[in-house]
Amino acid sequence: MKRLYSFSLSIPLIYNTFDIHSDAGELVLGLADSLEWEEPCRVDFPCPKDGSRRYQSEEKIHFHVFSKFKDYFSDDGTRSYQMPEKYFHCEITGIIADSEGRAYTLVEDSVIKICKALSILISCHNCNKHGYQPRVEPDDKHMKWNKEKYGPYEALIEQAGQPQEYIDENGDRVICLYAESGIEFSGSVSHTIFGKMNTEHFPDYYHYEKSPVLNHIMDEFYIALGRETITSKFFHLFAIIEYIEREFVNLADAQMFFDDSEKKQVLDCLEHLNISKEKRERLKSSVKGVMSRATQLGREEKLVNILHNMGIREFSNCGTPFVVNKGSVKELVALRNSFFHGEGKATENSTARISVETAVARLMYLCEKIIVYVAGEEKSKNRQT
Repeated sequence: MKRLYSFSLSIPLIYNTFDIHSDAGELVLGLADSLEWEEPCRVDFPCPKDGSRRYQSEEKIHFHVFSKFKDYFSDDGTRSYQMPEKYFHCEITGIIADSEGRAYTLVEDSVIKICKALSILISCHNCNKHGYQPRVEPDDKHMKWNKEKYGPYEALIEQAGQPQEYIDENGDRVICLYAESGIEFSGSVSHTIFGKMNTEHFPDYYHYEKSPVLNHIMDEFYIALGRETITSKFFHLFAIIEYIEREFVNLADAQMFFDDSEKKQVLDCLEHLNISKEKRERLKSSVKGVMSRATQLGREEKLVNILHNMGIREFSNCGTPFVVNKGSVKELVALRNSFFHGEGKATENSTARISVETAVARLMYLCEKIIVYVAGEEKSKNRQT
C-alpha cells in the first residue's frame, strides 16, 4: 500500500568557478545572509484502503539557501579571512509525497528559479564578466534525501487498519483484520577572487515568472552563462536587446516619420498603379506596415535612448570599459547582422567589426543592467497595487 511521507532534501547548487578561458583563476562568491521562505503545497492522495475517497490538506514547503565559509590565514599569519565554499547549499523540508521522484517534481521548478536568481546575483557582484560568467545549477548526483512518516496520513492508516465487524450475505458475523509489510531499498549509482553577496534583491529575481518580460530575458541570460559556446552566448544575449527594442519602444523617444495625412497620400497614390487588385492590396499592406514603424531616428539611436532611459549609460569598473552611445551600439548591431544575415567582412567604409568575445562581454554588462531595471519596475508596480 502506498503511503505519504514528509521528505527533506539537501542539494548542492554548483557553478563553474574558473575563468572561461583557462583554469588559472577562480571566482567564488557566497551569500552574506541565508535565505529562508515557505511556499504553499496542496496534498491530494487516495485514502488508505479506500481509493474512492481522497485525503486533502494544505501544507507548506520550507526552503533554506545559504553558504558555508572556511577560515583562512595569510602566509605571514597576521590576517584572517573567510572564503566561501564553491557551491551553495539548498535545504528543502516538508515535501509531502509518496516517493522521492514525486517529491522532487513538487520542488524542481523552485530549485531552477533559485539557480537563476543566484546566477543573476553573482553577475551583479562580478566585475570580471569578460572572464567569469558562472551559471548556477543543481547537482543532482549529490542530492541527499531523508523521509519521515507523515503523521496525519499515518493516523488514517491506523484507523483503516482497525478490526471491522459486519454481517455478510449469509448472515454470518465477520471480523476483518488488516496487516501489511513492505521492503524498501535505495541506491545511488593559481588565484582566487572571492567575496560575499548581498541577498536583498534575491526575491526580485526569484519571482521572475510573474512578469512575462522578466521571464523571457532571464531565461535568455541564464542560457548564455556558464561555458556555453561564444556564438551561442552572443545569440541569446542579443535576443534580449531585440526584445527590449519591441517591449520598451516607449523609451525610444522617437517621433513617427509619417503623420496620418502623409500615410493617406502615399496609399492614395498606390490606388492609381496599373496592376492587379491583389498585388495592389498586398503592396498597400506592406507599405502601410513600413510607414507605421518608420521613425525619425535610426535603430541605433532608438536603442541608445532606451538604454539611457533605463539608466544604462557607461561601464567603467569592468574588464572592458565602454560608453553606451551610437558608436558602441552600432558595433554590436553590425556584428549581429554579420551572424544573422551572413554579411561579409567589414570593408573600409563600413563599421569596423568588434570581436565576438568583446561583444559578449559588453552584452553581459548591458543585459544584466536590463534585468535589474525590469525587476525594479516590476517591484514598483507590485507596491502600487
